[in-house]
Amino acid sequence: MSKRGRGRALGLLSPTASLVYRLPQSWVGPRLPWKSGHAAMHLLAFLLTVLGLHAVFEFHNHAKIPHLYSLHSWLGITTVFLFACQWFLGFSVFLLPWASMWLRSLLKPIHVFFGASILSLAIASVVSGINEKLFFSLKNGTKTYSNLPSEAVFANCAGMLVVVFGLLVLYILLASSWKRPEPGMQAEREPTRTRGRAGTPEVMLEGERGLAEPLLQKRS
Repeated sequence: MSKRGRGRALGLLSPTASLVYRLPQSWVGPRLPWKSGHAAMHLLAFLLTVLGLHAVFEFHNHAKIPHLYSLHSWLGITTVFLFACQWFLGFSVFLLPWASMWLRSLLKPIHVFFGASILSLAIASVVSGINEKLFFSLKNGTKTYSNLPSEAVFANCAGMLVVVFGLLVLYILLASSWKRPEPGMQAEREPTRTRGRAGTPEVMLEGERGLAEPLLQKRS
């Protein structure tokens, strides 16, 4: 994996890790395996990003390029710093067993807010990095960015796909229909079993039971 590929891990692998809690399979059963997978994927994204940053700094030192002068670099460093703080907070409060429920309830909205904010910063960092790379690469007389050569078209399309991917992830993270139901709401969603005239089980939702009771009484 190239240094730029490792640098994009925070913008691509981290959103995928955030979607772990939006899988319907994670809504039932113990949360610990899903928490561990969530934390492990984020940690992998962070480690790959740190390796990418190290490679970028080494390349700048070798090519005598100044460090941290562009908007892309400022966005990237800010994203990595906030991501490290976010991961440490999530690991120490939500994964380790010492934290009380009221503390987790207090910090959960903050954790969710900063998760969405860091994702937005990561997408902005990726898009600005693509644009910066194009400006540096396509600056000779035969292939300028304004002439929109094939490299520019490909990079622009890749940037648009990253933006669409980020918006979809944000929608899934913020939409209530994709969130894990609370215990009371989850019980309402679970089907209840009744017996029909022939003794075969009929599966119906709680909201349908009231409509079906008169029919069941008529059958009996």
